[in-house]
Amino acid sequence: MPNRCPFLRVGDKTKLLVKVNLFANMREIAGKTQVTCEIEERATIRQLINKMIEIYGERMKEQFTDYTGKLSEQIIILNGNILRLEQNTDRELKDGDEVSFIVPFEGG
Repeated sequence: MPNRCPFLRVGDKTKLLVKVNLFANMREIAGKTQVTCEIEERATIRQLINKMIEIYGERMKEQFTDYTGKLSEQIIILNGNILRLEQNTDRELKDGDEVSFIVPFEGG
């Protein structure tokens, strides 16, 4: 059974379950390869990222942001569809969505 991620618990609002797959440094920081997160209805990818940073701290923030504090260029896989993070931060998540965050590698 996947671990639950305790976030976005607000009053009696409708809750949705979203699976988040973690790779590389994110997996090391969280200590898990996947968490099932409870989020409120109409939560966006940006809100999911903010909560992950809130829960896992500065090391997780470094995975999502560049040296200026802006969201870094990342790839999101949402339900098997590849998306660019910077163009999809306000995309609403739905119950049962599966999200993977992938930080592109540099070098040769």
